[in-house]
Amino acid sequence: MRKSLNKYWQLIKYELLESVLSARDSLNLVLNEKDAWMYPNLILGQTCGMPYHKFLYNKVSPIGTPNFGIMGCPTGYYNSVFITNIQDNRSNLIEFKNSVFAYIMDNSQSGLATAFNHTQKIGFWFSNRIIIGGHTKSSKLVANGQAAIACLDSVSWRLL
Repeated sequence: MRKSLNKYWQLIKYELLESVLSARDSLNLVLNEKDAWMYPNLILGQTCGMPYHKFLYNKVSPIGTPNFGIMGCPTGYYNSVFITNIQDNRSNLIEFKNSVFAYIMDNSQSGLATAFNHTQKIGFWFSNRIIIGGHTKSSKLVANGQAAIACLDSVSWRLL
């Protein structure tokens, strides 16, 4: 996934240079996301909805929403998917109520808030949850049976 992210940055960087703005040759992947979003020399950043609404909304200026061409997802929106192990025969989400749910972080719109909002509508929330730190890691835990279910944004799922 990092290769795709770097390619995405190169395309953005090229457009910035065409606009007479300077840009780094590569992404700074050392800063944590909150420090990166608040970095004084930040030209362009990307965040999901939850961090924006929790603490960035009055500190940064949104300029757009990328359209990644996800089928069935209108421009300006995103889509998340629940994933389970291919060997798991459960067919209803509520059947996973007591299973291990893997998610990336507490500030994740696609990996936590979306799952929470969806499960609340059908009357439950996962009783066993583990923070894993990334959509790739969540999918690996589901694939190897250490977690039963995870929620990923559709762009990450497509890249995986």
